[in-house]
Amino acid sequence: MKILVFILLATFISACSLPPRPSDLEGLPVITYGQQSPAGEEFILHFKAGQPINTNIKIHGNLFEKPATSTIAVKLKKDIYAYKKWVSSDRKIWVDGDSVLGIKLLVKIPGPKFPKPGLIDLSIFEK
Repeated sequence: MKILVFILLATFISACSLPPRPSDLEGLPVITYGQQSPAGEEFILHFKAGQPINTNIKIHGNLFEKPATSTIAVKLKKDIYAYKKWVSSDRKIWVDGDSVLGIKLLVKIPGPKFPKPGLIDLSIFEK
């Protein structure tokens, strides 16, 4: 009995890590980044190539006389669809986002070890 439970549990865990098939996602709304997402419903988020993706930057705290805020925009070279932890470029083949996308963040604060202007360097790349 314990072996059967173990096999069923192992099968369930491995099935949970399988990417969705296109037929699994049929009927889900595709929301373009920037549009309102449906409240409480699953959806696929579409980042269109060439469409601005805004990012807000804010530096603040009680050390500063005045906080600084800025909005910057980047544009993708190709379409990306995102569903939960999965990403796709064509909505047919889905892969784990962590296996194909990498993120590196470097933050340098001016001080004795870095006597230069501060630096926030975010790199997002295909693996």
